[in-house]
Amino acid sequence: MSIPNRIWIGLAKVSSIPGANLLDGAKGAYVNILAIASTSSEFKAKAKKAVEDLGLNFNQIEDIEIFSERIKNYELTGIIKNLAKEVNKTKELRFGNFHTFND
Repeated sequence: MSIPNRIWIGLAKVSSIPGANLLDGAKGAYVNILAIASTSSEFKAKAKKAVEDLGLNFNQIEDIEIFSERIKNYELTGIIKNLAKEVNKTKELRFGNFHTFND
């Protein structure tokens, strides 16, 4: 499904690269990613590149959806709503909070 210039959101699972300390010693993290894209495939490619540019492994992304649909169906935090406003204003990808795990 192609919808030009829409904000997409997805939940990415990322993991640390050996020797990197970006996640403060945690094995991995989950993070919401928001970006403008025409398709879910384009969004996924942008998310993967952004994660790898941070020096992390991109393991998977799930729950990919157009942001306007997500906000209709779920109660979202103010942080996520503010990130969507930033994406709309700057046209640049944004990460939510990284929620780390060790298992």
